[in-house]
Amino acid sequence: DGGISMNIVVEARNEAGCGEFELSLSNFTNTLKGKMESQGVTILQLEGERAAMAEKIARLGSDLAREKADVQHLKGQLKAAAAREEELQSRLQAQEAAAHK
Repeated sequence: DGGISMNIVVEARNEAGCGEFELSLSNFTNTLKGKMESQGVTILQLEGERAAMAEKIARLGSDLAREKADVQHLKGQLKAAAAREEELQSRLQAQEAAAHK
């Protein structure tokens, strides 16, 4: 997974003493840590949204497959109905021809 690596180089001359510098570095570290944690939460949220979208896409894919199967079934029924209509039409024509003889 994409880890974060950081190199921090600090050059400082502190006439007031080391304590103040350590405090500001500590504040910087805590701020950075807070930002990284909030980005981590954002990343987790995005991962959750991505997973939800993937699930939705999978559902839509299966819905589409079902719809295609329904269409194929209806096309089959339509062909069968057309064949039945042709059969009935030819019977009717045969009966009409027999009636006129």
